[in-house]
Amino acid sequence: MKIKRNKKAQKGIKQLVNTRGYRVPLQIIADGTFFNACSKSIAKGYDPKSGQDDPLISKLFEYLDATFNIFTTISVMNELSMLGPELRPAARLAKQYKLFPTEYSKTERTKLPPGNLCISKMIKRSEKEHFIIATQDKELKHKCRVANVPYIYIHKEVFILEGITQYQGLTEKKKREEIQEIAKIQGIKLKMGIDKKKSDKSKINRKRKAKGPNPMSMKKSKKVKKVLATEGS
Repeated sequence: MKIKRNKKAQKGIKQLVNTRGYRVPLQIIADGTFFNACSKSIAKGYDPKSGQDDPLISKLFEYLDATFNIFTTISVMNELSMLGPELRPAARLAKQYKLFPTEYSKTERTKLPPGNLCISKMIKRSEKEHFIIATQDKELKHKCRVANVPYIYIHKEVFILEGITQYQGLTEKKKREEIQEIAKIQGIKLKMGIDKKKSDKSKINRKRKAKGPNPMSMKKSKKVKKVLATEGS
């Protein structure tokens, strides 16, 4: 199951690179809910100051098989720092990753918006800047699906990558059948167009058959016959 899940994610990454303009290293934007889930499962007990390998980086690389950079935003960090000791492990984990520049980068701490609002704006930016959003927030995941932006979340201590393409889940056989059906319909339309042009052309070029002279016009006048008879007598 693990190998199958990893292969599906790696295939999805290739689709992003080959068809959607994504480049490696991938840019992953993570919010507080994602870091909180990591601190309780994948990176449980991890101390960034211990010198140990980062379990989030190593396990995510194993899952995606592609280089990437993890970022967060100043609004997310501010929110984590304000939510108390319960989220301190999440804040400690998030602190080791770089802040991605946003419109709030120079905003005073007291005026920073909530983290989910900042990530929502990153989802909109993703159309041109090609982000992968890392979140556990249901509302943000829904926004990603609507905007066709890939996202990662954690389920039962494993990563799940979704939102790759509209063809996700289709088998190769089904794709070929769809392509053949489209080609068939286009062929029928093309043939109908050619037949219509031929029909219209034949109507234009069609000529009336030449008719012979009117038989009545060929008869001699009765007056002429009478004059000839008189002269003969």
